[in-house]
Amino acid sequence: MARARVISALALLFVLAIATVVAAAHAAGVVHQDIKLENILLRRRRQHEENENQIKVALCDFGLASTKTSSSRLRCGTP
Repeated sequence: MARARVISALALLFVLAIATVVAAAHAAGVVHQDIKLENILLRRRRQHEENENQIKVALCDFGLASTKTSSSRLRCGTP
């Protein structure tokens, strides 16, 4: 049961980190439009980086992304 709590807590941390990344993109006026597991990258921070024992979360493949002000219907990227 304790292991399940730890896994649930880690999952929640990852979801919050992903939400933070998406919020940053939205704040910059970018809408990703293709969020899926394959487009979320995780890596341990390097020794010289701040908070080196933490996991860094990144969102990749902005091929389908658009700007909030874009009126274009043209999209590219993975379907």
